[in-house]
Parts: sequence; structure tokens; C-alpha cells
Amino acid sequence: MKKVYSSKLKAEVFALAPEQLKIFEQAGYKTPDAAEVIADAGAAVIEPPASARAYAVFNFKSGAFSVRVRGCTIKGSETGAFVGEVVQASIIARFLENADPDKPKAADKPASPLVSAIVEAFKKAADGGAAAPAAESEEVAE
Repeated sequence: MKKVYSSKLKAEVFALAPEQLKIFEQAGYKTPDAAEVIADAGAAVIEPPASARAYAVFNFKSGAFSVRVRGCTIKGSETGAFVGEVVQASIIARFLENADPDKPKAADKPASPLVSAIVEAFKKAADGGAAAPAAESEEVAE
């Protein structure tokens, strides 16, 4: 995302990339076209689907994606569906963050030790368990 000046907000704001607008469209949001965003990013309006109780939002001033929830009353049987909507909105927000062409890609970051251990375990399983032979240890007699 690039910072641009918004004549509507009279401040610098972050402009969404066309890739991010496409993700919003695919998720059912009403988005402006790229020309409108280029003209004035602060005037761009992204509307979530009318039936969505949880949806991804973009803060143009901070450049952050987050999840917003509409006020609603949930019956016990609707709890699972509501949680699913919150998770779906969180996933959309994460996809939007990852679609930023100006953000360094995840390959540049080192993996966590847990992820590295899991990847190594999968590699060993794929090799049929043929890992390097373990060094012989000394036998301890009691």
C-alpha cells in the first residue's frame, strides 16, 4: 500500500492496491474501481455484504485491516454460524494483508521453531523414515 494525499480527509491515507480490491470483490463486498481509489483513496467506500454480521474493514489512516462485528442478538443455535462468520472475516483480512504488493513476503521471514520441527518431521516421513543414522551412544552399566 502506498500513502497518498486525500482531498476529502485532508490528510495522508493508505491506498488499496488493485489486488486487494479484487479480494474484497470476490468476497462479496461492493468496492470502487481502481480509478476512483487513485483519484482519492480517502473517498473510497467499501461496503460489506448486507447479510454479513462480521466483516473485514480497512482503516485508511493507519493502513490496518481488522474485523468488525455488527450488533446482533444470537440464539444458542446460531453461535456456530456466527463464529464461522468471524473466522471467515479474519481470513479475508489476512488475505488482504498478504495481497499487499509493497509488503515483504513471508519467505523473507524465518520460520518459527515449531514450524521448522513439523516441516522436518514431514520430510522424514516422506523419505520413508530414512534419516541420517544416529550417532552411537555409549552404553551405561549400573
